[in-house]
Amino acid sequence: MALARRQPIHCRPLSCAFSTADPYALCKDNSSHLIGPLRCIENVLDATQVAEARALIEDQEFEDGCKTAGYRARRVKHNLQLAATGTVKPAFDEVVQNALYDHEELCQMVFPRHIRPVLVSKYLLGMSYGAHVDDALMGGRDKYRSDVAMTLFLSDPAEYVGGELFIEQGF
Repeated sequence: MALARRQPIHCRPLSCAFSTADPYALCKDNSSHLIGPLRCIENVLDATQVAEARALIEDQEFEDGCKTAGYRARRVKHNLQLAATGTVKPAFDEVVQNALYDHEELCQMVFPRHIRPVLVSKYLLGMSYGAHVDDALMGGRDKYRSDVAMTLFLSDPAEYVGGELFIEQGF
């Protein structure tokens, strides 16, 4: 079965999409279908956790997303990210990390030993993050290996226009 090279992933609110080593993982969005090494998991955060996470970052300072991008990604990354030095960042990370560790389906699939602090991205009109490959080694001086990449959607798609997550596949 041939797959389209570039497919939009439409995950419902409160869901996340993540890459795995399984090239035949099943992605469930509006319909179940094979989408290469990707799974969409519903209800990673409950409505209360989403409201708490969004309230924490609502009026916070966001900075140029290129600060956290690798060499190649810097050329296509045009977004904002929650300032890592902000006072609410640890509280936000705790809400999200606890939800991830408590999510049985997620833990059964990826067996997280450690979940690193999350990057909170924000897109304004005209912003995008073009085609890129997530770096396997992330961080500044203290690099760490990142085996699983995850995108957690905190906004209902009905709240905005655009913002689709596109996955390019080489299978």
